Amino acid sequence: MHFFAPAHVNRLVECVKGSSTSLDTVASVMDVTKRIRKLGVLVGNCFGFVGNRMFMVYMTEVLYMLEEGASPRQIDDAVKEFGLPIGPLEVICPFQSVFSLLLSSLDLILGV
Repeated sequence: MHFFAPAHVNRLVECVKGSSTSLDTVASVMDVTKRIRKLGVLVGNCFGFVGNRMFMVYMTEVLYMLEEGASPRQIDDAVKEFGLPIGPLEVICPFQSVFSLLLSSLDLILGV
């Protein structure tokens, strides 16, 4: 199970199915996510799963907006006005070292 940060705000939980994961285990994990009032999404075992792969594209656009002169506050406020519970820069602030590691990994793996 991969909880999205911050877990107390985000409902999404990626339920990762590996090549040896039984159907009973998948069912149990999906049931747990419902019982804790989260949204479980079944994903395969791949780099970044689904959410972080999408988040990296999202963050690329955020970086472009910063380069073009938008302030972090403007970006976060606009995203929240759009309906998301937390802005992208608010998400990464407590996890800057993890985000830096992710960027480095993407560079090595994908040549980005």
